[in-house]
Amino acid sequence: MNVTPKPAASVILVRETDAGSEALLVRKHAKLAFAGGALVFPGGKVEGSDALPDELYRAVPGARAEAAQRRTYIGAVCRETFEEIGVLLVRHDDGSYCKASVVEELCRHRQEIDREPSLFADFLRDNALFIHEEDFIYWSNWITPSAVPRRFDTHFYVAAMPGDQTVKCDTAESTELLWLNLNAFNETNGADAIPAPPTLFSLADLAFRYRESGSLAQLFRRELNRDIPRVMPKMLKDSEGISVMLPWHADYQSVPGEGVDSSAIPPLYQSFPSVVVASLKVPEA
Repeated sequence: MNVTPKPAASVILVRETDAGSEALLVRKHAKLAFAGGALVFPGGKVEGSDALPDELYRAVPGARAEAAQRRTYIGAVCRETFEEIGVLLVRHDDGSYCKASVVEELCRHRQEIDREPSLFADFLRDNALFIHEEDFIYWSNWITPSAVPRRFDTHFYVAAMPGDQTVKCDTAESTELLWLNLNAFNETNGADAIPAPPTLFSLADLAFRYRESGSLAQLFRRELNRDIPRVMPKMLKDSEGISVMLPWHADYQSVPGEGVDSSAIPPLYQSFPSVVVASLKVPEA
């Protein structure tokens, strides 16, 4: 019997430096039962309380029909990013981005929000902080294969790293961080360090689109309403291990298990090579 995937959200934080553009990955603690030791994006499971009220969420006018769903995922992204790495992707009432000095003071609330996620809305309200939908690009949607007992339907978002804030890898979940250079990254040279397809291909897609755009500001203008295909790998066991079959591979439809419509996959994804790993994880949640 297939397990229904739980909703999850992750953020790809990007910063621009003199050395080029970089995306953030954190390494999960090796002792964690799920994604132990893996390089992942900050994120986690979506909670019901992540559907923030209008007073705390500044929506984009004229947004698409799925805007209500995006609100919940973006709320989860902001909460999880604060809990996990001490970064607040929110703004003050005057529209200015949250200052590092304010974040340092507010980080004392991280553990209590981690224990009780519903407190995040009160936390924002009490400190006059607001989420702006325009600060996030819905980037990709990956669903754990139906053969895996622990499944997630993960929505990935791109956001700019606030200029003067710092990442704090000081929880029981994460042990180190890596700012990965997007200018030189692709799915081939990153596969050894990042074998999980959702992380690998979301990064490769971002690196390609960023180089094409030339700046983060231009990327936001070009990609804000991009089409998002649902990507669900399948798993095929053989004598050499487990082949991870992606929707654009020729044998995908013939492999048993729940799948998705491969015709909706963009050409860039279809150009990616096959990925074969010893086991499949979706470590972003």
